[in-house]
Amino acid sequence: MMSEFIKRGVLLTLIIASVSCQDGPATPTPFEGSVWPTHTTVNYFSRFHAFGVGPTSTYQLEEIERRAVELIVNAETSLDVALEYFGSTRIADALIEAKSRGVKVRVVGDVDRRDQDGFQSLEDSNSFHSTIVGLPNREAHDLNADVVYGDGPVSWQAVFGRELVIRTGEDNLMTHNFIIADRHRILNLTGGFPADGEELTQAGFIAASEDLAKDFSDMFDQLHGGVFSTRQTFYDDSVSADTNNRTSYPTEDSVIEVYFGPQERLVKEVIDRIYNAKSSVYIASMQFKNDEIARALRYKTGAGFDVKLVLAEPPSTPTDGLDGYRINPEIDGTWVIIDGQRSPLTRIMHPGSAMVMSMPLFEAVPYYFEDAGEEDPLPQQSDRFTDANMWVVQQNLVQPNSDYQYLVDSFDSLFERGTSP
Repeated sequence: MMSEFIKRGVLLTLIIASVSCQDGPATPTPFEGSVWPTHTTVNYFSRFHAFGVGPTSTYQLEEIERRAVELIVNAETSLDVALEYFGSTRIADALIEAKSRGVKVRVVGDVDRRDQDGFQSLEDSNSFHSTIVGLPNREAHDLNADVVYGDGPVSWQAVFGRELVIRTGEDNLMTHNFIIADRHRILNLTGGFPADGEELTQAGFIAASEDLAKDFSDMFDQLHGGVFSTRQTFYDDSVSADTNNRTSYPTEDSVIEVYFGPQERLVKEVIDRIYNAKSSVYIASMQFKNDEIARALRYKTGAGFDVKLVLAEPPSTPTDGLDGYRINPEIDGTWVIIDGQRSPLTRIMHPGSAMVMSMPLFEAVPYYFEDAGEEDPLPQQSDRFTDANMWVVQQNLVQPNSDYQYLVDSFDSLFERGTSP
């Protein structure tokens, strides 16, 4: 009996030794192939490449424009295009050619940006029929239009029984800048293609992903169907909604997240993540008009966290306790870099996340009405009506990925070239 037990022990030892000599599971490696797709393919993972755009970034705007044209030229069935800034006639010409060869082309934009060269080229071609959503005294939205403009002036009953609140078009913004080809490939930017944008710094990504493209497309369908953030119910609320219940997308070397507006939902996500930061908070944005974000930054600064802020223009909100912020007019987008370095308190390394938004750091817009017996109008808060998107790239400490680092490098460059106010 003992002999049999010894034999089994020896056999088990030999098996363990044999297994230990075999190669272990393959170590994951970052995706290093071409992420600029030129034809329809299917892949389990989201093939994703984040980058900076600008004079000192990964790509120049001219290169991204060429890539956008390449994406359009290779489209096989459909093109969904949302642009706040559309000064590129090269992209417009490519869209016109794509429509002429049978590709279904749909475009949305902000009505206040309608006079840009790209939009005008589409309308002048006589190939694209346009319509405007939400303007008073106009015919109903044409569901068969190729180009749909929205987020113009709006009057709405913010409080039941009160007088109508009047909002100008500049209070309502469509800030998306993306092109979706064949509902599979997507190019997304923070600032689009402004006519004079070569000296500005943007962030963007290109992806081949059925899941990611579908969720952007679902949101696009709302806009093209006439439901912008300014589309109101009877009072107090917008019809537009974030229908994206899936926010995480696995890539071959990381995980990204995507969130959509409208209104203050993206800002709320930023505030939550600032308070949850473990070591540092770095922000670059076109504008800074949010007292709640300023309060969160002051809290982190007072607790000894590393806080940096660089803005395209002087802030419109008090920055007491945020000494050392910088001004750099080249910013065209919003970067929020959370952690990614050792905590100044515990020296523990906390994985970072890079959050990128297509809109500035707004806050709610006040409106006023008079109550009986009150000499001064009473201010009320209201969401700023903004159609926007935010995407988040997580840092991979096990197998470092370039996507996160490109975005951090963009922030570092903007901050270093900024000047004290």
